[in-house]
Amino acid sequence: MLEMKSYKDEKIERIFPLENGFILWPRPNHVRTFKQILMIHQHLFEEVVPGRDSIAVLSTSKTREQLFYLVLDLLEDFSIQEDDVINPRQHLLPIQYDWNGEDVLGLCKLLSIDQESLFEIHASCTFTVEFFGFLPGFPYMSGLAESLQVPRKSRATKNVKAGSVAIANDMCGIYPQDSPGGWHVIGHIEEPLFDARLEPPSYIFPGDAVNFIP
Repeated sequence: MLEMKSYKDEKIERIFPLENGFILWPRPNHVRTFKQILMIHQHLFEEVVPGRDSIAVLSTSKTREQLFYLVLDLLEDFSIQEDDVINPRQHLLPIQYDWNGEDVLGLCKLLSIDQESLFEIHASCTFTVEFFGFLPGFPYMSGLAESLQVPRKSRATKNVKAGSVAIANDMCGIYPQDSPGGWHVIGHIEEPLFDARLEPPSYIFPGDAVNFIP
C-alpha cells in the first residue's frame, strides 16, 4: 500500500496500487472534486479513468511514487472543502421524448404517473457525469429524481438506437451507438456524443453538468 501524507488522510479513503499507477478512493464528499481536478490535468498522465467512487491514474513514464506525489501536488493547489469547489461545465441537450414508446408506457404504469409528468420530472433534473462505461462514450449520470428511480428492465432490449436517453436505478445514460440495453428508454437526442475518430472523442467529461431541454 502506498504511504499517504498525513495531511491528506482526511481527503483520501484508500489507495490501491496497480502495475503502472494506482486507484484512488477519495472520501465521499470529495469524489466529484477529485475527478474534476484530475480530468482537468489529465494531459499530465497517460490515462485518468474515473469510476463512480474512484479514479484510476496510470502512467508508464513515471514511477508509482512519482505519480502519487504529482497527484497530491495537484490536489494541494485547491482548498477542497466541498464538491462545488470547481464550477462544472454545463451542457444543454435537446431531447425528443418518446411519448408512446414501450418503455415509457411501462414506466408510467410502474410509477403510476402520466407521460407529461414523467418528462417534466426528468427535464427538471440536473445530471452530473460520473464516469463512462458499458460502451465507449456511454455516460453514467447521477441526479435522477428519486420519484423516477426504478430497477433495470428484467429483459434487455436487443437493439437500442444510438442517441437513446435511458434511466435505471439512480442513473441516466445516453447510448452512443446501437446496442443491446437493459435501461428504460424515455427519449432521444440527435447530436452524437461520441466519435472515436476525434480527439477527444467526447465533448462531455466526468464532472460536467447536463440538462435535457424538451
